[in-house]
Amino acid sequence: PEIDWKEKLRALITATSGRESSTWARPNRRRLAIAPHMYMPGTTGFQLGGIAIVVDTSGSISPVELNAFMTETAGILSECRPEWCKLLWTDAEVAGVDEVDDPELLTSLTPKGGGGTYMPAAFAYMAEHGIYPEQCVVLTDMYTDYGKEQEYPVTWVSTTKDKEAPFGETLYIEVG
Repeated sequence: PEIDWKEKLRALITATSGRESSTWARPNRRRLAIAPHMYMPGTTGFQLGGIAIVVDTSGSISPVELNAFMTETAGILSECRPEWCKLLWTDAEVAGVDEVDDPELLTSLTPKGGGGTYMPAAFAYMAEHGIYPEQCVVLTDMYTDYGKEQEYPVTWVSTTKDKEAPFGETLYIEVG
């Protein structure tokens, strides 16, 4: 059976995380509800350190694809609870950067860009500005150069079937 790409993406992101800590002040509700009922510590803090989400805003990205990208970004923010999240709107260059920590803020953001495609520009921007994420997710149609392998894990989420990045993990999503 085919694995749901959203589940695989969450698994890839949370595999690099580990900042969540235990607390007795907030009990684990699942352990209280399932027999044998046990009072166990719950979790607190961030599941994930910093995350960079590179959104392809080139002319080849349709509004449907952009909507799917924002929906997935909201899912990452709410389920993975990163310490910080930088959203890099990228076409041939980084056209804008937004820092978001709440999925509800995504609806107030305006995508920036719309020209050609060159995803290595996002990696160069992060290096130049001292942005070192624990995980980087690139949401794209894969009609781009890829650049060189990064020091941090990169997950490519592609809307184009049968295209794979030369480094990192590539996931295919179906939109529309």
